[in-house]
Amino acid sequence: MAPRIEQRQQALVSHRTNFWGRPSAASTASWRYRAQPRVVKRPDDGQPAFQRSVRCKVCKKSLTYSVHSAQAARARQKRWRTITYVSLAIFVVGLLGFILLLVLGGGPVLTGIAIAASAGGFVAVTCIGQVAAEETGVTGHFNSWPVISKHAVALDRPGVAELVCPRCGHAEEFGRPSVYRDGHPQTPYEVAKARLEAHDCRTP
Repeated sequence: MAPRIEQRQQALVSHRTNFWGRPSAASTASWRYRAQPRVVKRPDDGQPAFQRSVRCKVCKKSLTYSVHSAQAARARQKRWRTITYVSLAIFVVGLLGFILLLVLGGGPVLTGIAIAASAGGFVAVTCIGQVAAEETGVTGHFNSWPVISKHAVALDRPGVAELVCPRCGHAEEFGRPSVYRDGHPQTPYEVAKARLEAHDCRTP
């Protein structure tokens, strides 16, 4: 599910703090980001995207992003979803064709086409599907691309508070903010919240 787009909304500009992924579960790795809050104010619908710069508080680098209107951002989300659905259809047709060719028999050319279609469709669904899920209407510095970018802009989800102990200041990180959208599991956040509640609070 793609992020909700509004004319004016809270966002988090994040800096990736580790180069190599850290093991987080079986056969998975994660990257941690340090985020700073910003407000995204979009141009009016029908107006072209404008450039906005923000300085990363971690590396002090000036980052310039293109901010699209709410209408344009939703159109970008719709376009990526459409491409994802088409890629999924190509994958399914290619896979079914490959199975039928195995059962009924077929030449190497048709078999090769079926394999290429299913493999290409699978890769496209995986990559473009991630872009469709991450599209925020804020582009630049590989934001929303299917890569582990050094910097990322994520639309903040209301109700997901920072996990900081009010007594000693201990904080728990819970991953990249952009994965916390309506309809997505809150497991990483809940696990981090449990760690915060169980930590050894050392008040000054």
